[in-house]
Amino acid sequence: MSPFLYSLFTYNCRPVHGSNTIIKFADDTTVIGLIIISDNYREEVDCLAEWYDLCPICLDRLIKKKQLKCKHTFCDECLQASVQHTGPMCPVCKDVFGVMEGDQPDGVMTWINSSSFLPGFSGCGSIMITYTFPNGKQTKKHPNPGQPYQGTTRTAYLPDNEEGQEVLKLLKKAFDQKMTFTVGTSRTSGLDNQVIWNDISHKTSKTGGPQSFGYPDPNYLSKVKEDLKAKGIE
Repeated sequence: MSPFLYSLFTYNCRPVHGSNTIIKFADDTTVIGLIIISDNYREEVDCLAEWYDLCPICLDRLIKKKQLKCKHTFCDECLQASVQHTGPMCPVCKDVFGVMEGDQPDGVMTWINSSSFLPGFSGCGSIMITYTFPNGKQTKKHPNPGQPYQGTTRTAYLPDNEEGQEVLKLLKKAFDQKMTFTVGTSRTSGLDNQVIWNDISHKTSKTGGPQSFGYPDPNYLSKVKEDLKAKGIE
């Protein structure tokens, strides 16, 4: 291919960040990206892959192209492998495109309403949530399949106002999708094969502030909604 034609075909292959350089070799139709700042690596590779019609997972030409609602495109086989590993979440932008389901063991979630208020929410009552998990045996989704795990009972609290009721519905949805708990090593006791929290913030104390997982904490309700959104619950 002549340098002139090659320039025409690659005129729109440009770096996203000014600190980086795209080097084009017309003699062998090669494009090389010189990335100066490591923080920009993923974005530059994604954009170059999109320009060249590459799969961001295998970095090869797309086979049986599959485009998600976020507009990122992958080989169908690569995407299916990613879904099996991390669930229906875009490997590039983490946008959830399906129903996420975790590995939470069988348990029960109940709640009751109380007239007692929580610090910082004196204008309303409170909601007490109880999670109950009996002892059981781990499945292939858990760290030690076939081995027993230790059950638990956990209690959490929400203000009984409009936003608290909204968060309660989201927590119930997360529980039904087996996202709230998992089986692993307890951070407090260090024991293995325990039913433990799965990175969704809960207030397990009525008082004591954030350092004691309690109230008052004016940022808690927005924080837990962010945790839930990251797991596709909104």
